[in-house]
Amino acid sequence: MADAEDPYLYAAFPIYAWQQTEQGKWAMSHLVDQGEFHCTPDPASYGFQVVITGTMKEQDFTYYKLKWS
Repeated sequence: MADAEDPYLYAAFPIYAWQQTEQGKWAMSHLVDQGEFHCTPDPASYGFQVVITGTMKEQDFTYYKLKWS
């Protein structure tokens, strides 16, 4: 993502689109906490990197990794 505009504004639609997929719905419904996303500077591209984080139970995380990795 380029650094010319607000990274949170640019990240909102792709995050929402991912949450509407089978993978996103499953992941969001199996989080222990609410989950959050972070925009951090990406020195390799002179832009930003968006990372979605959350906590899952170990068995749910294993299932997620096996199905979607």
